Amino acid sequence: MIKHLPFLIFLVVLLGCTVITNNSSIVKLKAVDNVSEDSLINATAELQLILKKYPQFKINEIMSQKEYKEIWIWTYSKDVHQLNEFLEPLIGKKHIEGKIGNNIVINSFNDIKFICREQGCTKPEKYSPEDVEKCVQVEGQWKCPFFFTIEISDEASERLAAITNNLTTIETNGSSYLEDVLEIFINDNKIDTLRIGSDLKGQPTKYITISGSGTGKSYQDAYLDSYNKMLREQNSLSNFPLELKFTQ
Repeated sequence: MIKHLPFLIFLVVLLGCTVITNNSSIVKLKAVDNVSEDSLINATAELQLILKKYPQFKINEIMSQKEYKEIWIWTYSKDVHQLNEFLEPLIGKKHIEGKIGNNIVINSFNDIKFICREQGCTKPEKYSPEDVEKCVQVEGQWKCPFFFTIEISDEASERLAAITNNLTTIETNGSSYLEDVLEIFINDNKIDTLRIGSDLKGQPTKYITISGSGTGKSYQDAYLDSYNKMLREQNSLSNFPLELKFTQ
């Protein structure tokens, strides 16, 4: 019969290795390639800026461990798996393409200049399940939308204008769109399909709104699903400075 638990409990979760000490946990991320100390420090600072926007993860401290080529994240969150799911699409090796038909608009991460994570150009602006203003209930299922804005490069903007200039305008449910859609792929997997408003026909716009929705049996479930999908898409579109992996 076990009477005493050890001071350190090692728990291997689905996406990585988590060390639990007292009330806090450590998630460890290791650089895939041999990197300089400065690169590791810069990646740590970038991760700090991103995670600072999401207080639900209850981050206590983030530090680079140069001797191990690792970044350690201390969190008080009870749901470490949720933090790992947030990190997974951010830190892996990725290639991005945005296409209208067979025509390339977004050719690489160099074409993604900015991803909004701030108030005013994203919804939900923060994790707040009480915010159900835009959620609707349809046939017993709740549905909550999300959106955020990205800025694309001048080159991608010009490609978008040239491609859309030749597209036909169609009417759908009282709204006017172009006949083709913009599809976004990460590692050849389609993550979003975006309708293009007719007002953008032939226009070199630099700002694109990414949108989607989450569903659930309750509005809280739908809101959380929507919020997590938004975070995943934001991170999938982000070009993190280092390729990292969860330690095993």
